[in-house]
Amino acid sequence: MKNSFIILAIALFFSFTTASAQTQTSTGKHDFRITYSDATTLKLGSEIADILGTSLVSGLTGGTGYKIKDSKAIGMLGLRYTYQFSDRFRAGLDAGYLKMDRTLVEKDKSDNSAVYKSNQHVIVVMPTAEFSYIKTSFINFYGSASAGGILIATPDQPKEKIKGGTDMSFAFQVNPLGLRIGNQLGGFAELGFGHKGIATVGISYQF
Repeated sequence: MKNSFIILAIALFFSFTTASAQTQTSTGKHDFRITYSDATTLKLGSEIADILGTSLVSGLTGGTGYKIKDSKAIGMLGLRYTYQFSDRFRAGLDAGYLKMDRTLVEKDKSDNSAVYKSNQHVIVVMPTAEFSYIKTSFINFYGSASAGGILIATPDQPKEKIKGGTDMSFAFQVNPLGLRIGNQLGGFAELGFGHKGIATVGISYQF
C-alpha cells in the first residue's frame, strides 16, 4: 500500500509538471518585444555604411557631395512581434527608429572648413525569423535573421544649404547569438551585425 501511494504521488507530480509545460507552451505563441540597438554600423559613418550599400551611404550623407565628420544618436528603439510556428521556429516583423544628428563636410574641401549640421530620421522595417538552439520553459538560446528595407528622411536645412529628401535601401540584420530569460515576461540580449548594429537588448512578453 505504501508503495502504491508513492507511485501515485510520483504520477501526479509528473502529470502536474507536464500540464504546466503544455500551458506555458500554448500561452507563448505570441511574443512582443521592446528593443534597443546600438546602431553602431549607422553611427560610425560612410566607411561602415558602404559595406551595407551605396544607396544607404548617399542617404546618410545627404548627397554625394558630402562626407560624415561626426554623428550622434542615442541608439535605435524598436518593436518586434513574432509568432511561434513550431517548438523551435518563430517568424514575424521587426521595426526600429533612430534619430541622428550629423556633422557633414564637403568632400572636395581638404581643410574641412565647410562644415554643415544635419539631422535625419531613420526607419527600419524587416520580416524576421528566429530559430531556437536550446529551449526550456525559462531559457531560450536562439539565433535570428531579418531582411527588409530602410528609409532615411532628411529635412531641408536652408541655413546649412542642404536640400532634404528621402532615400530607401535594402536592410538586413543577422544575430546568431541570442538569449531570452524568463517565462511570460522576460529579458533578452542579442549579438550580431547589420543595420540595427551589433548589440540588441530589451523586454519580451509572451502570451
